Amino acid sequence: MSTAVVDVSSRESVTDLAQRAAAHGPIVGVIHAAGVSPSQASPDTILRVDLYGTALVLEVFGELIAPGGSGVVIASQSGHRLPALTTEEDEALAMTPTDELLDLPLLADVSDPCTLIRCRSAQMRCGSRLLPSPGVSGVRGTTASARGSSSRRSPATS
Repeated sequence: MSTAVVDVSSRESVTDLAQRAAAHGPIVGVIHAAGVSPSQASPDTILRVDLYGTALVLEVFGELIAPGGSGVVIASQSGHRLPALTTEEDEALAMTPTDELLDLPLLADVSDPCTLIRCRSAQMRCGSRLLPSPGVSGVRGTTASARGSSSRRSPATS
């Protein structure tokens, strides 16, 4: 086992992690749980970590995950508190290339439901190998979000 500190809002950092993981053998599982809340960060940071970071992890690891492998994304429960997005907004969030996501005009006022929409899009491409899980989970470390602890970097193991 090895550990790494990863900035999910950095393509270089996520790619480095994926390459390190692949060096250990086939990647058969990915769990992405990095995120920040409004009590922890600015709206810009929330979008860079929660939306862009999730899309980046899905993209980079989606290209490397072994046949039969699976992934889990633990997204924000806040995405269920806001009004529904339009069909056009859903499509833009699901289909916009990762590096163009933060330029979408609709992100001026909306953030949290975006991660879940991106996960659903990735799930359609990857089949049942990806299981988005909105909300607080029983995964160790998620209580930091409930307490308002702040960290944009997420320790990862491979």
